[in-house]
Amino acid sequence: MAGIRAEARAQTGVNAFDRVRRIGLTLAGVEATTRYDGSPRLTVRGCFVAGLATHVSADADTLVVRMEPDERTLLLADAPDPTT
Repeated sequence: MAGIRAEARAQTGVNAFDRVRRIGLTLAGVEATTRYDGSPRLTVRGCFVAGLATHVSADADTLVVRMEPDERTLLLADAPDPTT
């Protein structure tokens, strides 16, 4: 499946983070930067806001977004069950 997504991106020339970057840069104080490993991310005053997951266990093109732990708990409670 990951190979299919990579092939589709190669055909369209679309980077997985391009849309996130374009939208994020319309917000006040957001800057496009890169991590030490070269992966793209968005920051505000040097603090991480969003980026692509880089851990080997992450699915390709997984977006990581900074949030408060309480918000994460609420969002996970409302998330659909991935096994159905």
